[in-house]
Amino acid sequence: MLLGIVLLAPLPLDGDWTWGDYMGSPWIGFLIGVPVFLMGLWVFVSGMRSQPKTSQTSIAPLIDEWIGEQGKEEEETSECQKILGTDEKLLALVAARGEQVLNRLAVTDKRIIVYSRGNTQNAVSIDYGQIDKVEGKRNTPLIHLGDIHILTRRNTISFKNVGIEYVDQTVALISRMMH
Repeated sequence: MLLGIVLLAPLPLDGDWTWGDYMGSPWIGFLIGVPVFLMGLWVFVSGMRSQPKTSQTSIAPLIDEWIGEQGKEEEETSECQKILGTDEKLLALVAARGEQVLNRLAVTDKRIIVYSRGNTQNAVSIDYGQIDKVEGKRNTPLIHLGDIHILTRRNTISFKNVGIEYVDQTVALISRMMH
């Protein structure tokens, strides 16, 4: 819009638009200025009318990219859905690297579940009311990995070798759900 105004500003107010010093032609500023002004006005009005898009994070669960890199995202989320109740919503699914017995952590709107990929019968379920503290720690030798420690009244579950960005996000999510 401002560019259109700048291009129209040198036009004389008395209606004599025939001078030859303006951009080489008396009408070129006018012919360019009006459409530029109208396009700026259209962008401004459409921007004011538009509504922000809803965040996809509230709809789609946080899925560890390691699961996605293996092309197993759909398979693993459907496996996890078998453990969940009908009214339960999956918020995050995180994978642990290495040879751990319990190598998947599912965070839902009601509880957390730790289980082995391909073996959901050994799943350990912990309600948020049972969790005393959750903390994340960076792995010292491998700084791109970290650990999630879930402390309950009875024991501590350590979920090791998780991508550090998922450690931070998962710990924050569990902490929010505890309160």
